[in-house]
Amino acid sequence: MSRSSPLAGAGASVSTGGSSSGGRYIEEQDVTYSGEDVTYSGQHVVVEGGRISIACVLGVNDFLQWTLNDTPIVLGESGYTMIHGPGRQGYVVSRLTQARARSIHAGEYRCTGRAKEIHRVFVVSGKI
Repeated sequence: MSRSSPLAGAGASVSTGGSSSGGRYIEEQDVTYSGEDVTYSGQHVVVEGGRISIACVLGVNDFLQWTLNDTPIVLGESGYTMIHGPGRQGYVVSRLTQARARSIHAGEYRCTGRAKEIHRVFVVSGKI
C-alpha cells in the first residue's frame, strides 16, 4: 500500500527533547518523507568506534521492530538505543543509534519486518 505525504521529498533531523509529561518526542528536520512505505536516512559508511544513527519513517499502523540482517535488535544489548515519536500525519519516526560501531554492526537494517527497503551500513577500520 502506498501512502503519500504533504512533505514528500522534503527534508526534516530527528532529535530528542523533553515534554511536559517527562517523555521524549522527536523533532523533524532531516528525515525524508518520500510517500513510500518506509524511508531511511543516516550514514552508510562508519569508522569502527564511531556512531551509527539511522532514522526511519514508517506508517502509524506498521509494527516497529528494528532488525540487523533479519535478526531482531534487542535494545540495550550491544549498545543500541532507540527513540521514536509521531511524525507527519499518518507517520512515525524512529531513530536507532549504536554509540560504538564494530564490524558486527555492519549490514542491512530494517525498522519493520514487512519493509522491502533497507538501510545498509558498512563499518570500516581506519579513517574515511
